[in-house]
Amino acid sequence: MKKTNEKLQRIIFFIAGAVISFSIIRVYDSNIKSVEWQDNQIGIYVSPFVAETKQPEPISEPEIDINEVVRRVRILESSNGTAGLAVTCKNRGLSNEYGYNPPKCHNSHEELTTKVKNWFERKLAVMTLNESLCFYNLGIQMNSCDYVNKFNNL
Repeated sequence: MKKTNEKLQRIIFFIAGAVISFSIIRVYDSNIKSVEWQDNQIGIYVSPFVAETKQPEPISEPEIDINEVVRRVRILESSNGTAGLAVTCKNRGLSNEYGYNPPKCHNSHEELTTKVKNWFERKLAVMTLNESLCFYNLGIQMNSCDYVNKFNNL
């Protein structure tokens, strides 16, 4: 009789653990949000606290000069076109001085500058400048990151 009770307790414990695990997985699955990062790349944000998906509301910030944002991103990503992917692309007769959608090289600097400006305009409609900079660099929406500090120190 004692062995039967022990087996029954183990079965109940196992089933309870499985139910709890399944419940946790369902909560995380329902809160995974895929977001566009750069062109074909996807950043994933998982929140265990929010069960509903809400449309982001536009964030009002002081006027942001997109040209200045893009200029600073170019400095951070390629030291004004003199380092990293910029050099690799330049050697192939192509361009990527913004670190945009690496390791892809683009046909022209002007074409890529327009893409990067458009990317930031879309993101700044729903994110703060800091969030969009972290998202550009890391693919993660966060309020602060090392990239923001470097950006602000230029």
